Amino acid sequence: ALPGSDADFIYFAQYHRHEIVNGNSGIYPPNYLWLLADTKNLPGNRSMAALRQTGVEFLLVHERYFSTPDQYGATIFALESRDDLDRIGTWADEPGRGEVRVYRLRPR
Repeated sequence: ALPGSDADFIYFAQYHRHEIVNGNSGIYPPNYLWLLADTKNLPGNRSMAALRQTGVEFLLVHERYFSTPDQYGATIFALESRDDLDRIGTWADEPGRGEVRVYRLRPR
């Protein structure tokens, strides 16, 4: 449910200085709501196509936002099995909050 973790992402964007797809106003444009709906099955083909169409270059996957370790593990396994992503690296998230993996979407 919105706003979900958007505030976290907006806060951390001030440090990495990359554009983020969710903006920062608290008003949700229709194309952001569309993107949320299309990425519910990440990393399915429809999700990846929606990210590319939006112009996303990097995908960050935070372990802490998954309900269970198994759900996170299954998502990471599926991401690592794709041939259209490059893993940039894995880093510790905030202390005690798991890891974050960063992927670059290859152009199609």
